[in-house]
Amino acid sequence: MLERPEMQITVSVSEAVKGVVMKKAPSKLQWVTGVYALLYVAFEVLATIPSTRSLIIEPTRPESMGLELALTQLLCLLFLLGYAASWSNELIAGAVLLLWFALVCWMEAFSIRFGPGEGMTTVLALPGLILGILFLVSWFKQTAVRGAGM
Repeated sequence: MLERPEMQITVSVSEAVKGVVMKKAPSKLQWVTGVYALLYVAFEVLATIPSTRSLIIEPTRPESMGLELALTQLLCLLFLLGYAASWSNELIAGAVLLLWFALVCWMEAFSIRFGPGEGMTTVLALPGLILGILFLVSWFKQTAVRGAGM
């Protein structure tokens, strides 16, 4: 039987880390966006279920508001897309959240809501606008740091 000499492999830590993909820990901004997304999804689920719809939407609204509900659900999906983008690219996340806010304002302008609750959708969407701006500011700061380091 042939004996093989044992090989001793020495690898530095920096060489070992190069091949490993490091997972990025969520930032405070992503945590806040996640909480807002959970509240938004809960609102959408309650608005979709007929038995709980009167808790979210005033009962005096006409039954022909299906298009408005569909647009609201599409806007929820757009917001979730922006939240998902925040894990890979803050610039895209900020742009998507700003687009989401603009579409919420556009939808509110054509809403069939009249009376005391009119305009509340835009007010409730303000945290999303602030989050979008903060994602853009964070991206610009990271870009400036990378540019200064080169």
